[in-house]
Amino acid sequence: MNECVLRILHDGILGIPMENFDFNSPFTHYYLHAFERIRKPWLLIEPLFSLTPLSNDQYKNQDDIYSYTKEILQRRITELRNGAPRKMSLMDFFIKISEEHPNFTNDDIINEITTFMSATITISRLFYHSERKKFQGQESVATTMTFTLYYLAKHQDVQEKVMEEQRSINFDKGEMTLDMTKQMAYLKQCINETLRLYPAGPVLARITTEDVTVGEITIPRGTNLFISPCSTHRLEHIYPDPEMFDPERFSADNIKKRHPYAFIPFSVGPRNCIGYKFAYLEMISILSTLLRNYHVSLVPGKENLTVYFRITPRAKGGVWLKLTPRKS
Repeated sequence: MNECVLRILHDGILGIPMENFDFNSPFTHYYLHAFERIRKPWLLIEPLFSLTPLSNDQYKNQDDIYSYTKEILQRRITELRNGAPRKMSLMDFFIKISEEHPNFTNDDIINEITTFMSATITISRLFYHSERKKFQGQESVATTMTFTLYYLAKHQDVQEKVMEEQRSINFDKGEMTLDMTKQMAYLKQCINETLRLYPAGPVLARITTEDVTVGEITIPRGTNLFISPCSTHRLEHIYPDPEMFDPERFSADNIKKRHPYAFIPFSVGPRNCIGYKFAYLEMISILSTLLRNYHVSLVPGKENLTVYFRITPRAKGGVWLKLTPRKS
């Protein structure tokens, strides 16, 4: 799952064909230090953090990512000037914007691309192990898809309902379209219920821009706040029997009854996740393709899902699933 998502991101954002995916891309071994900084709050003070080895590591990661993206951008600009056809990648769209609006510079493109890649990957630790030939760590979108498959394997009635929806869609041409993904409302409900139980970002950080009164407590302006979607998503007066997997919580009618901030897996407001729509398209497209080709079931002796958190949720011991090819 990790490799699948990373190939898609490099193709869709950077324009690198999936078959040419570079295992040495700095985006595959970027290390996010947020967990250490949350565990040791004094590291949230930038001058103190800048004195630590973690700071040097973070700055090196940022430099590597900037240099890598700059090299790809310069190579792509040269290709386009030499008559290469445009690709359906975010980088090509940005290059087109910069051609029409010179104030949108190459540095702007690099900053936007690296922000989007980092936001959609949202990794705690992910790198390619050359000897074991696999990625270490867990990427947030890949984890959400894996957990969704686990719950579909555990709840066969839900998986069958997903398949009924899939059978109602005309896939005769063999190519998935945006309109098709919009018809997969129940599959998206299953993804949302998984995100409710195990949001990709279990902690959100914000700074108050003004004094805020909550009940009898006044939170002063400039206060660092940590918000836990995991806790919000398990409030019983909003989600009865909160530990139960129930995609019907996200039917159109039930969504209308809830406060819009009752479900915040991608945060909310102007600082919400820049890549959340991209993430939904990824998850819906990949899960649809996989489920139309394979029936998913649990592996005897591996039925339990044990989840722990760093920056993203992880499955202790992995997720073991049996995939059986569908006859049609």
